[in-house]
Amino acid sequence: MPQKLYVGNLPYRTTEDDLRRLFKKYEPIHSLILIADKDMEAPRGYGFIELDEPKAGNALYELSDTEFNGRSLRIHVATGMDPKNKAKEEKAQRRKAIDKTTAEKRKENKQAAATRRNRQTTTTEYMVSDLDNYG
Repeated sequence: MPQKLYVGNLPYRTTEDDLRRLFKKYEPIHSLILIADKDMEAPRGYGFIELDEPKAGNALYELSDTEFNGRSLRIHVATGMDPKNKAKEEKAQRRKAIDKTTAEKRKENKQAAATRRNRQTTTTEYMVSDLDNYG
């Protein structure tokens, strides 16, 4: 039965291939994912790997606190997200959605204001040309 491990304190330049090479000794790897920031798509420095249960235990024992690309790995058995952290994450996501909507509305308002200014300028130009023509 597969067991999921949390792999933390990874250098941000780490790729999935790098992790596959690190855990090659403990194959088969059932799944592997590196977590990235949703908005900026930048790596977050941690991921999850799923291995067979006995091999996951060996990997945990052998690789925990070892150095990988200049950083000391933190490996733990993955647990579900703490309800408090989950609530905080959901609140942050809602806040980002509101901020995004607000930013979009600001952009629309700026475009509308620019359109109004253009209309006013155009109207003034027509008035000046009418005065010149009909005096």
